[in-house]
Amino acid sequence: MNFYTALLLLPSVACFFWMIVHSWLASKVITFRVFIALLLTVGLVIITDDSDLLFAETPGASAISRLILQLTGPSVIPLLILYLDHVGRERKFHPNQMAWLLAPVILFAAAGVMTFMIGIPEVERFISHVRSAGHSVVHEQYAGTLLHAYYLSTKIALRATVFLELAIYLAFIVYLSKKRQLNYKRLFNKEEFPVLEAQVVCGTITLFVVMAGVISPGNIIMHSRHLGGIWALVSTASIFITCYFALFCGRKVVSVQNRRSGWRFNYSDKDKAALLEQIAGDLAEDADETTMARILARIGYVSDIDSLKAAGAQAEKHGLAESIFSAVSKSWDDPGLLSRFRHLMMDEQAFLEPGITVVDVAERLDSNKTYVSRMVNEACNLTFRELLNIMRIDYAEQYVMSHRDANQEEVARACGFLSASSFNTTFKRVTGYTPKVWAAREYELNPAS
Repeated sequence: MNFYTALLLLPSVACFFWMIVHSWLASKVITFRVFIALLLTVGLVIITDDSDLLFAETPGASAISRLILQLTGPSVIPLLILYLDHVGRERKFHPNQMAWLLAPVILFAAAGVMTFMIGIPEVERFISHVRSAGHSVVHEQYAGTLLHAYYLSTKIALRATVFLELAIYLAFIVYLSKKRQLNYKRLFNKEEFPVLEAQVVCGTITLFVVMAGVISPGNIIMHSRHLGGIWALVSTASIFITCYFALFCGRKVVSVQNRRSGWRFNYSDKDKAALLEQIAGDLAEDADETTMARILARIGYVSDIDSLKAAGAQAEKHGLAESIFSAVSKSWDDPGLLSRFRHLMMDEQAFLEPGITVVDVAERLDSNKTYVSRMVNEACNLTFRELLNIMRIDYAEQYVMSHRDANQEEVARACGFLSASSFNTTFKRVTGYTPKVWAAREYELNPAS
């Protein structure tokens, strides 16, 4: 095997590598089985499509590879559609979702029967003749024969099926984007990354790159070293990116911290405290009330209920964000910075900007991230993200009361959140209620506003 043939195998190696990774890290995700089937199918498509170069010396390899391609080639797009339809939501698989298997099974069965009737050695000679003399020889010398029917089934019918599936796939993407209100601009957000949008883009790129090898006339991509090399590298890169974000398919959005979570347990003693604090923060953000109560009970934590009640009463009277800033430590060594920070957050309402980070705030205050973070931690006894979320929820409460007809997505966007799910989770964590329950309670107490 030379360097070029090894390069052509790289995308299939990437598929099998990620099958192992997903079996290890993502076996509990609802999309696990269909994604493993998709990776296996893509890997086999790449190997069988390259069989003329990879197994040129092996007797019968071309005939067998072409037979396998009839089953795997038309299965890639339906599996991708099935996968994308289940990303980010709990939806059970039903037997009727497997109806698409009919097309690849028919192609496979037809090619299998004709291969058996003709014989593998004769099919090998036919493939070799077509490869050397060109595809026009099929209609000139084999018209009306079983070999001609074999060519129509394994080449023409296969390509026609794939083209039809590509058209269906594009229609599905339009439908999916409208139905689930996908916003592809969110892919450029620094804080939260939308998983489904990322999978649609990466999956589509991977699909078109991989299937280009299947439907290219005369397999010109693989027989050109330059085109083949570029194809192999682009395919491998797109497979890696798609498979990485597939690790998070149980979620709708993934934060920067979540994206790094696969590696953060490899910490040194120097980094241990900061990383464990980050892990605890992510846990508090993800866990529901019941789970969090069990965890706190297990570690023997008892919350200061009286302090929480007092803070809640103060917040009801003056607004939570205002209460926090009113109670900040007076001993902070840079009151000018604290005053400018309060003005930026309270008066200019910088907290309403989606994706704003402590780095952005530090730049506006002509300071640095570390100093501003320490100021917030010591003066407000909160992390920057906690303060940001409290201010957003405080604003959300006012917004809900003055915009009673607004839906949850509209409220989330108006208050600086990137998604309704993120808003819902944060609102419940801060107030103890879901937005709907809180609104119903407030509307009952304040029927006119």
